[in-house]
Amino acid sequence: MLELSFAQKQAVGLQYVLDLLAPCTPFGAALIKKLHPCAPRERAKLELELDDLARVTEVWQEQQKSIAAVQHAMMHMKDVTRSVKKCASHSLGEVELFELKNFLIHLARLTPPLSELAEAAQLTGYSVDDCEEALDLLDPEGARVATFHISELYSDRLREIRREKKLVDEEMRRTGGVQGDALAIRRANVIAEEEREETAVRNRLSAELRPFLDTLLHNIEVIARLDLLLQKAALAVRHGAVRPRLTDGEVAFRNVVNPQVQALLVSQGKHFTPVSIRLERGATVLTGANMGGKSVALKTVTLNIVLVQMGFFAFAEEAAVPLFDSIGMVSEDLQSVEQGLSTFGAEVVRLKELLRAVRQGFAFLALDEFARGTNPEEGAIIVRAVVEYLNTQNCVAFLTTHYDDVAELARAHYQVAGLKGLDPERLRAEMAAAGGDDFAPIARHMDYSLHPVGPDEGCPREALNICRLLALDEEIIELIEKSY
Repeated sequence: MLELSFAQKQAVGLQYVLDLLAPCTPFGAALIKKLHPCAPRERAKLELELDDLARVTEVWQEQQKSIAAVQHAMMHMKDVTRSVKKCASHSLGEVELFELKNFLIHLARLTPPLSELAEAAQLTGYSVDDCEEALDLLDPEGARVATFHISELYSDRLREIRREKKLVDEEMRRTGGVQGDALAIRRANVIAEEEREETAVRNRLSAELRPFLDTLLHNIEVIARLDLLLQKAALAVRHGAVRPRLTDGEVAFRNVVNPQVQALLVSQGKHFTPVSIRLERGATVLTGANMGGKSVALKTVTLNIVLVQMGFFAFAEEAAVPLFDSIGMVSEDLQSVEQGLSTFGAEVVRLKELLRAVRQGFAFLALDEFARGTNPEEGAIIVRAVVEYLNTQNCVAFLTTHYDDVAELARAHYQVAGLKGLDPERLRAEMAAAGGDDFAPIARHMDYSLHPVGPDEGCPREALNICRLLALDEEIIELIEKSY
């Protein structure tokens, strides 16, 4: 599957969302690193994941006690995967046996609250198998405390050796070293014998644990999925995310947001304008003035499509998303530029990769101001050709552009509202009060909402308005007006 590059994942806000997750276990953390969009053939699996997520979010508040108990038990689990796999063919050391015992203790503590949560949320596939027998092997005293030593309960011979070592130690203290060499040699021999017997005990324990290894690995896999499920649910509840409807081809969002951009704007005392849009097969074009939010809208849609295919809820009020074989994006590719390609050359190379993916399956393509790196006349011709071609392909394509006559070829045309309907005199007065050159009043009044418009609706001509508002020299303004 063609996916976004690492830089693009960061740019659209995917890495930001993943960093919001706080897994309790190393198993959950490892699973998060392996997350990838589900392919169309995995639709049934994804539906089940979304169903489980929906059921957990529904009982999230009423099950806080059991969820907290589950997560508390998981927080104490170290990654014993390597030790479990090693035990299949080698004996474990004392530290490894200690960590395994600690894992089993917290596994036992996890089971009751997990059963309560699973019953309340009607979860299937999240139950852990009983490992009490394995724990008994590592805890012969039955104390169920997170310590481990080679107990004398494992071996009568070990008890005898340690008794002899104790007698030797007492003799050495009593004589004050008068028989030093003889006692030291005797003690060294006893210690060597103790080590041999402890090794024999560890060998036997490792062998007795082997019948439980598959069960342990199964439980680790369940805990990883459970950890991720609870993190996804916490994220969904915290942000009011919704369960998406999986479709056969159409993308639709109502009031979808980008958490990364939203958090940034909130920190600046600003507001994120949610995006509402419907994308059919073929190319949908979004036009609008520069700084009008086109790129943010494209990244917001792309982010939420990827998240849905990863089994997350969408950051929206409503969401409908199909499963794509490939998800690709053409945006500023600094890596390719550094390798010697021009911006436009880098875009063409990336587009070729995307088109290969389109020919191999159902694809989502996001093209942000494609061909911006060439002259406007050629750029417009190229983008129109790309739109016309994508309309014939098995894909959903979303393009932002400021070129004229592109939208008339698209399946649908959206436009950023921008400064439409705004009283310029009122805005000019605000800017004058702010000092004249302050851009903040313009940004404050910019309407970033998207509206469907006709195919013949031209690109907004707001650059001239902004020049006027910023009081560019009147002679230049007059020259600009002559060319309109």
